[in-house]
Amino acid sequence: MSVAATLRRHKLSGVCPPARGAVIAEVTRAHPAPVWLIVAADLKAAEHLAEDIAFFHAASRNPRLQVTLVFPESIPESRDMREAFAASSDRLTVLSKLRAVRGLGGTPDSLVVITTPAALLQPVPALEEFSRREITLVRGQKQSFQGLLEQLQKLDYDSEAVCEAPGHYAIRGGIIDVYPVTANQPYRLDFFGDDLEEIRAFDPVTQRSGDHVESITLSATPRVQLDASRTGLADYLSPSSHLVFIEPATLEEEFSAFARDGTDNLTPLLTKCAAAFGISDLDEASALFDEGSTELTWDTESLTHHRRYPDDALIAQERLQVEDEARRDFLRQIAAWKKAGYDVDFVVSKEGEEQRTQEILEDDPKLKSIKPRFLRGTLNEGFRVTFREGARLPWMWAGCPHPATGNAAQRRTQRGEGT
Repeated sequence: MSVAATLRRHKLSGVCPPARGAVIAEVTRAHPAPVWLIVAADLKAAEHLAEDIAFFHAASRNPRLQVTLVFPESIPESRDMREAFAASSDRLTVLSKLRAVRGLGGTPDSLVVITTPAALLQPVPALEEFSRREITLVRGQKQSFQGLLEQLQKLDYDSEAVCEAPGHYAIRGGIIDVYPVTANQPYRLDFFGDDLEEIRAFDPVTQRSGDHVESITLSATPRVQLDASRTGLADYLSPSSHLVFIEPATLEEEFSAFARDGTDNLTPLLTKCAAAFGISDLDEASALFDEGSTELTWDTESLTHHRRYPDDALIAQERLQVEDEARRDFLRQIAAWKKAGYDVDFVVSKEGEEQRTQEILEDDPKLKSIKPRFLRGTLNEGFRVTFREGARLPWMWAGCPHPATGNAAQRRTQRGEGT
């Protein structure tokens, strides 16, 4: 693997899989960059990571706005045309966002893109060609009504009686309804002659207009064939972008396999970006982070090691009793961690879960001491974080799925150093 001489490298080990989202959220806060490109092993891991990063970013109350997107692998139409169109549209969404950030230069916001080696190394349209096939519409601008219809046809949008799906548009008098392939909702364009007077989101089910919008971007549908970029996704990144490799030693094997096939879009990324971070559970050797890297070791542990689950053969009342005992044993372990100096966070998806958890804690004298902070959201798996002797880590998070109490979470901080 070729490594750019100017690439700043940082190696973070001791990060168990459930803790990755929390660690990356903290890293993105500590090292601001307009774009973070994160490479995970597969799509499922990428999707879970995207959810966790977004959760921990929101929980940290970081004022820096962050948009988290997954850049999936394109799918052959021979498998499922709708699925292939959706995957290609998701890829175009990421490209459109990257192009926008690249054009803005310095920005207080950041874009986090999680992808896989296979998706990363697939061809993407050349930046110049992609830009020529993108239209930005701004409220109040002069825009020929008929000219926009012609442009929509060139972008391969389908004219329908009702605009209900990405890649569709519909005409009603001086109104054009359009559903951009890179958006998660359609928009209503209200014209007065050739003046675009109003842009509003609307519900494709009820067809009712919603909030006003200042501008929208229309990209060509995946059916439009564009020339491929010679440097892949690197063409869309600014030089201040940062890379993250999840378990780099494992990823290097996949990238090497692609390189043997004559595909190497990784080297342009390493050359283009300013910094790379390797995040791993074990301290394994990797060509990218073996030399010249700063190193930091975290102490993290999945909470599944501390949680018992009833045998599948158990049913009815017996199963409920075993589940209740296991839950209380787990919560007593949390109480012991609290006594040892841990801060405790419980992650719950709704108010009812929080109320039920509080009732369980109040009902048992041994659990009253936990006094958790409740965070609203979802967490894929729980973990705890501790300090190594002599190491100073900025803050700690954790969470654990729990059948009746939602997600229990622990974090330990040194006095004056936590959030």
